[in-house]
Amino acid sequence: MEQGGKTKWSISTHQVGSANKDAVTEVFDSVFVCNGHYSIPDMPNIPGQDTFTGEILHSHDFRHPEAFKDKRVLVLGAGASGQDIALDIGKFAKKVTLGHNKAQMRCPFPKNINQRSGIKEINGNSVTFIDDSSEEYDAIMFSTGYQYTFPFLAPECGITVKNQRISPLYKHLFHIERPSMYFIGMCAAVCPFQMFDLQVRVSMKHIMGEFQLPSKEKMYLETEKDLEWRRNMGWPERHAHKLADHQWQYADELVAISGATPIRKVIKDLFRHVHNIRQTDIQHYKRMNFEIVNDEDYTIVERGYL
Repeated sequence: MEQGGKTKWSISTHQVGSANKDAVTEVFDSVFVCNGHYSIPDMPNIPGQDTFTGEILHSHDFRHPEAFKDKRVLVLGAGASGQDIALDIGKFAKKVTLGHNKAQMRCPFPKNINQRSGIKEINGNSVTFIDDSSEEYDAIMFSTGYQYTFPFLAPECGITVKNQRISPLYKHLFHIERPSMYFIGMCAAVCPFQMFDLQVRVSMKHIMGEFQLPSKEKMYLETEKDLEWRRNMGWPERHAHKLADHQWQYADELVAISGATPIRKVIKDLFRHVHNIRQTDIQHYKRMNFEIVNDEDYTIVERGYL
């Protein structure tokens, strides 16, 4: 709603678990949307998928690797979750295949874990890969990510999600048309808590009037330039909020427009260090322990290798 030329937000809630389901409506000056994006699985639709005779599930439902004892398992998707799940299941499964369309990972895996290209089609318990080779499996685990969804936002809020792109957002954070709505934690492939903390601090500075956003025209233009940059990188549109190696540049951009205190250098360096170790020794990197000494330095407390 609009009051005095400013956007006001009408929020209706009810007490979860209460017998009283009557909604309580209140009006606020600003809204933070912080529901995350790891709840609703993004399930692929592969030709012949409905003919699979084994178990199909999403990483969202993965709980116990022991359930795959002596089974042949295909994990589709080699993001962080897919890699970790493949290793967990591999301790019990007869065979685990990590299927993906990325470059082959060079780190050593256990002998019963191998890498293959993405899936072309499924026929019964036989899976045909993009390279036209086939193998039989007892279970398929889709580690294919999640959907951005905001079922609690009324259409009047003006937020849409198409092909995993939230619009209209500036810097993955500000609602361009109604800048008193802030989206925290929508970025993917980042050092999460430090990044989300920075987003909150930047948003609070904006609420307090400590800086002004560019014009709507400029925000739209910069957002389209960001999307074009992603296309030139070869990223599909569904990766509109992926940052990965570019997260620190993004963090610097938020600091530049707001004057917020930047993420400490030691956090950035430690994140890069652990990321690099993961790429070369995915089986053991979690056993390492570090200690932050100051804003610049950290030390390895225990390597933890067996």
